[in-house]
Amino acid sequence: MIGGAVRRALGRRARRAVARLLPTAAVLAYHRVASPPSDPQLLCVAPERFAQQLRALRSVGECVSLRDLVRAHAANRLPRRAIAITFDDGYADNLTVAEPLLRTAAVPATVFVSTGGLAEGHPFWWDEVESLMLHGTINRPEIALTARGRRFRWSVGANPDELTDGAGDAVSWDVTRGTPPTARHAAYWEIVRLCRALSLEERGTLLEDLKGQVESWPLGDHRRLTPDEVARLAASSVIEVGSHAVSHTVPGGLTPGVFPEELRSSKEYLEQVTERAVDLLAYPFGARGDLTAASIRSARQCGYAAACANYAGLVWRWSDLHSLPRFLVRDWDGEALGQKLEDWFDGRA
Repeated sequence: MIGGAVRRALGRRARRAVARLLPTAAVLAYHRVASPPSDPQLLCVAPERFAQQLRALRSVGECVSLRDLVRAHAANRLPRRAIAITFDDGYADNLTVAEPLLRTAAVPATVFVSTGGLAEGHPFWWDEVESLMLHGTINRPEIALTARGRRFRWSVGANPDELTDGAGDAVSWDVTRGTPPTARHAAYWEIVRLCRALSLEERGTLLEDLKGQVESWPLGDHRRLTPDEVARLAASSVIEVGSHAVSHTVPGGLTPGVFPEELRSSKEYLEQVTERAVDLLAYPFGARGDLTAASIRSARQCGYAAACANYAGLVWRWSDLHSLPRFLVRDWDGEALGQKLEDWFDGRA
């Protein structure tokens, strides 16, 4: 019997062989091009680094649109070392900062827009939780919230000054760093994870309850696109708009039938706003544990030509167009991203 270590080694060899012998593509996942004071979710790439990254992409492979990548895959003519850029959520800086840099570099991209609260200008829920829990004033020893019939309580005993004075890792902390530096950070992260599986209505109720317990704080530069800006983005020579569903909820967290309805309604709404066909999708969250066979089947049935997941991997000949892997890009300089791309294409990561 082959041991686990041997199987893993054989798997790595197989990936490297595939990378060397067969055409493969890398789909990159971004969220924002911005430099906010704090970024606990690591969603941002600074504008100057994004410009460096675009130069690195062009030196490593062939930058193509996701649309062209999907067409080439369907025709079994996948380019070697093709690279496609995608953005999730629909932040305003995708238009004001990323689009001019993409246009200057002549690099195409797809922006997946979440439509829940778009017309009303509601901020994204994770930004609201960050604003309240990490920047607001809490004059009580604990926060108590109810979700799906359960009551949750979190201690928030940290001195609010710790969140702004640079004490410990409070200012620079992000969700990849393990143990949160204060009780408020711990509560923040648990509330975010709780909200992932709530419907739009359930989450709205919870956030209203949270706002009643915290003195609000300005959201800062976390503005999302307006419908007019989505239309302007779709009119760009280097941007295509796709769907990111409605509520930005883990598909499996919604009651049966709701996720397909979200896929249909977001598609129809974005087509009205952009006056263009919308048939590219990125699943909200989209990690392996977030997707089910039913959610992937829904994407096909709702008329999407392709759908992006959110786990690392190359796209190759046998990849499922409705669960395309993507590499998440962080705030790296161009040299670092270039090296990572070399490693990904060579099957070393």
